Amino acid sequence: YIKRTIERFGEAVPFRLDHEHRLWEYGLALRALTRAGGRSVLEVGGGGSVFAPAAARLGFQPLVIDPDDCSAGIAHQARALGVQLGYAPLDFFDFHTKELFDAVCCLSVIEHVEREDDFFVRLLRHVKPGGIL
Repeated sequence: YIKRTIERFGEAVPFRLDHEHRLWEYGLALRALTRAGGRSVLEVGGGGSVFAPAAARLGFQPLVIDPDDCSAGIAHQARALGVQLGYAPLDFFDFHTKELFDAVCCLSVIEHVEREDDFFVRLLRHVKPGGIL
């Protein structure tokens, strides 16, 4: 699905695919989301990647949290694909909400985190009962 999504993006939709392994990683995550059901997805650290637009094309409602300012690229992705992509330019440790999500995704991010234990506890706090991380 990710390869087909990328092919559909063409030149009109900018995205980051920092390494080729993300194709299978994103595919596995999208398959897990589809099987788990639900709609709300918090993606931590995926600003500008192909994951959130692909999830939105499948009917999910992603919110991306990323410390880099990817707002222009994400807005362009959303317009070009005709989907809604929520985005907050924040460090995840500065993200404060009581909202719970059907799924919380964190793909190729853990190697950039200094406090892994705190990070995972924080991820889990945003997952609805019965949701997936």
